[in-house]
Amino acid sequence: MSLVSRLIFVSFVGLLFIVGFFFNLRNEQSIVVDYIVGSGSFRVSWVVLVSMLTGGAVALVSLFPFYLRNILNMRRLNRRIKKSTL
Repeated sequence: MSLVSRLIFVSFVGLLFIVGFFFNLRNEQSIVVDYIVGSGSFRVSWVVLVSMLTGGAVALVSLFPFYLRNILNMRRLNRRIKKSTL
């Protein structure tokens, strides 16, 4: 990653953090979340945050097999290139 792309990424993450912080301050409403066993009352901002983190975790877990397959293919191709240059 170049310096400019890292700077853009860091500023984007910082902007998201600031927007989330103000969202948390302005939304003090509570909602009731019903589970199979019971229920709980939580602030809207916490429910949104947990939902987003859970979605991100599911996305990372679902992408892991493809990432691993690409790494193994790259290793195999690198070995093939080394054999052909010898």
